[in-house]
Amino acid sequence: MVAARPMGTIVGVVLGAAGEDQTSSYSTASAVLQSLSVGLFLHIIFIGVLPTEFPEKRTGTDGGRMTARAETLLKLTLLTAGTAGFLALVVRLPHSH
Repeated sequence: MVAARPMGTIVGVVLGAAGEDQTSSYSTASAVLQSLSVGLFLHIIFIGVLPTEFPEKRTGTDGGRMTARAETLLKLTLLTAGTAGFLALVVRLPHSH
């Protein structure tokens, strides 16, 4: 687990250097790695983060500051706003393919 990040960096650098000529194998490797990274990101979100942030039944109290429903709505609103913000950045910022 500790070696995954440096190995990923090394693979990215090697593929980036090899991709300067934009060969078909580079495009295929890039597509596969991007697919894996998106899949990992979605797995972490839907399996690791969201179930702990939106549990079916709440245990404990939050000190009486906010009701469980209000807290869930706030989290959902912030999650949606963050996703919309990143989508707006992707659409509005210039990029090339």
